[in-house]
Amino acid sequence: MARKKKRYQSLPPQELDRWMEESREMLLVDTLPPEQYERRHLPEALNLCVFEVVFLEEIRNLVPDRGHPIVVYGDCWESFEAAAAAEKLVRDGYQNVFTLEGGICGWQEAGFEMEGSALDCPLESSDQFRIDRSAYTLDTDRCWLRWIGRNANGAHTGTLRIRSGSISPQGKTGFRGVFTVDLTSMTNEDVEDPSLRRVLIEHLMSDDFFFVHEHPEAVFTLRSMRFDPKADPGSTNCEISGRLNLRGTGADLRFPATVSRLPDDEISAEAHFDFDRTRWGAIYGSGKFFRYLGMHLVYDDVTVQMHLVARPEN
Repeated sequence: MARKKKRYQSLPPQELDRWMEESREMLLVDTLPPEQYERRHLPEALNLCVFEVVFLEEIRNLVPDRGHPIVVYGDCWESFEAAAAAEKLVRDGYQNVFTLEGGICGWQEAGFEMEGSALDCPLESSDQFRIDRSAYTLDTDRCWLRWIGRNANGAHTGTLRIRSGSISPQGKTGFRGVFTVDLTSMTNEDVEDPSLRRVLIEHLMSDDFFFVHEHPEAVFTLRSMRFDPKADPGSTNCEISGRLNLRGTGADLRFPATVSRLPDDEISAEAHFDFDRTRWGAIYGSGKFFRYLGMHLVYDDVTVQMHLVARPEN
């Protein structure tokens, strides 16, 4: 398969410096987020973050002439910000697009001048999933949980309310915590008829499934959070394990999550996983336990997707 030819050119730092010395007409664009631009950037560079949906619109407003030279740069040699920006520009019809070789790192290594508030410090790393050694409490108004149950005819979906939760340091590196889900808050989103929706919810809350009358809460006791220090930002970076008490039965549960840092030292965690309901005694319609089910067969796995936001207690 033939390799796709790039429709933009690479510009060495020395050549860009010469262009700047000659006051050559061009638009020099720093494609990083504003907070990184403030820390350090090339002289005369304009900050237009490539991740903003208005990136191209802002370029068009500044440079309507598709033949005008545009030089874009990103972080370092292996970063993709400049390449992403250049591809957007050439697809939009710009004909003289250049990427700075090595980005900011290449420019600095060549010994050229920089501007900004933190010139002697490297750009901030993407250490977005580090959790400080402090206690956290869930902000339940910003947390949510969705469930999906399936059978041969399709699926039912709904929500549950997360009532409370907390995390606290344990030992030198570990964390412990308790999270409570209000099973009486169960809703359904896919059944349009109100009476049929009510029948479904009552069925799910009955002893056939989650026995909510006797056990109105599900409680997950966190035992460990194991982080992968090599995980890329935005990818799964943490394995969470603990014990889930549901229907009065406790069983171990382990699932992957993506943990990120938020402003004001808050943290968020997103997880989506399947768990086998029969491990907690919800055996209605399960092919593991009943031979002749016909249309009453219900798949054992329930899918959970949840988003948690926690703030430091201090």
